[in-house]
Amino acid sequence: MKVVKEAVLRTVEKGVGEKWSEEMKGAWSEAYDQLANAIQAEMNIEAAEVHS
Repeated sequence: MKVVKEAVLRTVEKGVGEKWSEEMKGAWSEAYDQLANAIQAEMNIEAAEVHS
């Protein structure tokens, strides 16, 4: 999943251009982590329901 995160960060960085900063990178990184965790949690719930 780290590869995907790095790809997303690079894509956003290219899109933002000169406005990109370490602060912005940190914010996007945190947002990505929160989204990935939420998706993983939902997938775990669905998998548990299927196997019960």
